Amino acid sequence: MNKQKYFVIALVLLVLGGGFYWYELRPSSIKKDCFNKANTEKEKALNWDNTYVMNGGNLTKRADYDKIFNDEYSKCLMENGIK
Repeated sequence: MNKQKYFVIALVLLVLGGGFYWYELRPSSIKKDCFNKANTEKEKALNWDNTYVMNGGNLTKRADYDKIFNDEYSKCLMENGIK
């Protein structure tokens, strides 16, 4: 009887721990990674625009950096099954 009690407790803790990881830690980690990835893409666009202008290019329309960030962030979340 005592062995069964420990088995049930261990099983409950395992299920609760797995649920906490899947619904709390995993999404948080993915969101952080996606934020960094989207921010990197936004910085690439900004750097490209700045480099183009500094080298004498005539830039008639600058990129929409917020749109680039939001699109990349949403795409990353979808690829990782969050959204």
